[in-house]
Amino acid sequence: MKTTRKLIAVLLCTVLCCLMAVSYAESEITVNGTGETYISADTVYITLGVQIRHENVREAQNSVNEKIKAIREAIIAMGIPKEDINTDQLNIYMYSEMNDAGEEKNIYNVSSMLTIRSDDVTAAGTIIDTAFAEGANTLNGVQFSATDTVEAENEA
Repeated sequence: MKTTRKLIAVLLCTVLCCLMAVSYAESEITVNGTGETYISADTVYITLGVQIRHENVREAQNSVNEKIKAIREAIIAMGIPKEDINTDQLNIYMYSEMNDAGEEKNIYNVSSMLTIRSDDVTAAGTIIDTAFAEGANTLNGVQFSATDTVEAENEA
């Protein structure tokens, strides 16, 4: 009888082990994670321009256009291809203000922005300085990016 009990216990353990093995074989493990890596920028985008306020909209627009043209020419003279200099925004709006005599007058705010792309990120400061020397008075942002991120994505 002892032998039978031992045999039944062994058989039960064997069946349980087999069931557990089948259960584990059919289960799935899912792992989620994030990785982070840093790469150097190889492209810079600079958005800058000219903003002028004047009582005469035509004069304001002409002045902005002249300065934008001078900025564009100076940036091209630095070696930036003209295809990498694009008009980003052009805005004209009117507002009213009181003059010294208490009379209301209309003022026009005219602005034009260029976005300049360069593959030489070290030239960003020189591009900005050149543009401001030619009449730019607004810097809307400098954005650095990397064009080839595949290796960094794989590393992460």
